[in-house]
Amino acid sequence: GHDPAGVDATQEGQLAVLCPACPQFGKNVPNDLEDISPNQCWLYSLFLAINANFRLKCHFVSNDVKDPGLSHGWGYFMEERWYKAHLHDHADKVQESLCISHSTVNMANTKTSKGLAATGVGSVVCAQHDMQLANGVGDLQKGESK
Repeated sequence: GHDPAGVDATQEGQLAVLCPACPQFGKNVPNDLEDISPNQCWLYSLFLAINANFRLKCHFVSNDVKDPGLSHGWGYFMEERWYKAHLHDHADKVQESLCISHSTVNMANTKTSKGLAATGVGSVVCAQHDMQLANGVGDLQKGESK
């Protein structure tokens, strides 16, 4: 709806549609979890899944000044400046797969990324109902670990 404070009052993830069946404090989860019996704890469990598409490519074609984003972290994608700063702080970490039959992780940093703004996309979803989490989507930079 209309917010008298304007678009600047929008908080991160506020525009995302939340899974109505997943546990949410103040909506479908009691505020005091200590009153829940041990045999009913499973009712308030959140099951998440992480998935990524390593073939999706996004080419550098513009910038945020010429072509501003529509949400700036207000929906499903994370706020870009915070996310890019996190990636920069962890850019030197290399993840190696210990699984012989799964070479995707080992090949992630050898992919060519010249001219690409993103080399894939990863997301966190509700595993039971397949709904995206607020701020649960991010661009991959040179594969799985960056």
